[in-house]
Amino acid sequence: MDSKNKIDPSKINKPIQLLGAWLVGLIVVNGSFLAAAISLDELSWARGLLIIAAVVNVPIFLFAIFLLQTKFRPEMQEDSYYHDYLLSKSGNPKSKLKIPSIVSEADQEPEVINDTGVDWKPYKILINPHLADYLRIKNNLNKLEIPVTGEFGQYLSADLAAPAIMFGRGFKQKNIHLLLKALSGTTVQYVTYGADEDEVDQYNDTILIGPITKQYKSNGIPLSDFVEAVESGILDESQFYSDIIITHNDGYDE
Repeated sequence: MDSKNKIDPSKINKPIQLLGAWLVGLIVVNGSFLAAAISLDELSWARGLLIIAAVVNVPIFLFAIFLLQTKFRPEMQEDSYYHDYLLSKSGNPKSKLKIPSIVSEADQEPEVINDTGVDWKPYKILINPHLADYLRIKNNLNKLEIPVTGEFGQYLSADLAAPAIMFGRGFKQKNIHLLLKALSGTTVQYVTYGADEDEVDQYNDTILIGPITKQYKSNGIPLSDFVEAVESGILDESQFYSDIIITHNDGYDE
C-alpha cells in the first residue's frame, strides 16, 4: 500500500476521524479480498467466497457507520460539543454549573450510597506516589474497598504532581461518590476531567490521582464544591461529568 494512504493510529484523536478510518478500512479490506480473488484459479471455491465477502462487507460497514452517525451521534462529538449535549438533556444552561442547584434542592430525596458491593472491575485507578499524603490516600481507598490498580509518574519530578483527581469518562454514581469521599480531607483538593490527548477514549474508565498538569486550578473544580452533594447522595454521573467538562473547556467560575 502507498505510504500516503496508511493510517497512523496516533493521529486519530477525534471521533469524526474514526469514521474516515472506517471508510479507508473498508477500501483496504475489500481491495485485499478482490486482489486475492483475482490471483486464485477461476474454479477455486475460495475465489467466489472472497468476492461474496467483499460484496457483503459494503452494506455491513455502511450500516455500522450509519449507526454511529445516528444512534450514537452524541458520543461521536468532540468533548466540547459532547458536554453541551449532556447539558441539553438536563435542561440547564451552558454557563451554569449544576453543583449549586443540586445542593439547594431541599425537596430532593437523598440517596443512600452503599460503601460495599460496588463494582470496580472495569476501572483503572492509578496514583502518583509523589503526593504528600500518598500512604493516607491509599489507606482511605482501602477502607472503602477501592482497589488501586497501580502507580504512574514515579520517574517524573514530584513538582509535577497536581493535588487533584482526574476522572476519565465511564464512572457510575456510586464509584464517583466513593472516590470523592475517600479523598475528602486529603491534600487532593481539585477534581479535573481526563480529556483525550493522544488517542480516542484515552482516559475512559481511568482515574489518575495526582495527574501531571499545571492547569488543575483554572480547569478543575475544588473538591469541596462537591462535598455536600456527595454527602447528600444527590450528585449523579451526568451532572458530575457535565460540570467537570464545562470547567475543563471554559474554566472554573465561582
